[in-house]
Amino acid sequence: MKTLLTFVVLFAMMATVVMAQNTSKFCDQPGKIVSLSGVVSDRASVLTEGFEGGVMPPTGWALVSGPTPYTWTADNTGTPPEGTWNADCQYDDTYAGHQHEVMKSPAIDLTTGVSATLTFYFMMSEYWGIDPYDNYDLHVAVSIDNGATFADTVWSEIDTDTSTWVSWDWVQASVDLSSYIGNSQVVLAFVYDGYDGAQGGLDDIMVDLSTTTAQAEMEHTIINVFPNPASDVITVEVPENTRYIISDISGKIIYTGLAAQTEKVDVSQYANGIYSVRIVSDENVSVQRFVVSR
Repeated sequence: MKTLLTFVVLFAMMATVVMAQNTSKFCDQPGKIVSLSGVVSDRASVLTEGFEGGVMPPTGWALVSGPTPYTWTADNTGTPPEGTWNADCQYDDTYAGHQHEVMKSPAIDLTTGVSATLTFYFMMSEYWGIDPYDNYDLHVAVSIDNGATFADTVWSEIDTDTSTWVSWDWVQASVDLSSYIGNSQVVLAFVYDGYDGAQGGLDDIMVDLSTTTAQAEMEHTIINVFPNPASDVITVEVPENTRYIISDISGKIIYTGLAAQTEKVDVSQYANGIYSVRIVSDENVSVQRFVVSR
């Protein structure tokens, strides 16, 4: 009986901890990094922002704040997917009004491209933003008149595979901007919107412009790396007879290989951290990040 009672008490304590983590409005316990497969980073990056300058808004960006004391800030207290800084927006615990916090990018010239892709990482509470509550959202809107109007909302957190992440994970998102090719004054708005929500974050915003058909075709090249995170061995899947490069977060080359299609790589001696697998062509680079964690 005493053993059963002890088990019940321990189970209740564990359930309380899990509940506290799930319902927290702040990232009090960093999650994992969820990267997409086959994300392309070609050499015509027309927008990159990692917030490593530590200021908000970054140079060339604009900030439009709502009626509450809380809006987007540059933050270095968390664990972003790369570097030490990210964009962060806390929820308004004074309940002064509806939060509508907007970061506007500099104008992007897409007149010369064949296709364009936006990638970025986001972090939020699944509990307060999706299920069981939908108190706030992160979304991306597009303007083609230099930020005067934002007619199109092209992404929100529900456009991701929500089964692959939980609260406070850093999740990579990708948005096809090819329908805006031909416009010279494209502005992106990254928006925190809600009331009684929770913390939200953004990092590593990038817009890649493919300027040739060959580049556009390579955007469909897929790199799969699993498991991710890994501790000892990863499996790399690339197109047949493709040379690939593994680099650490600083860009230092750790390993190069030529895969028939699938290859296992020993990472047991790699330090904990973020690494990337790259496929390099004459005009493009396809990248997949993975994490070593023990």
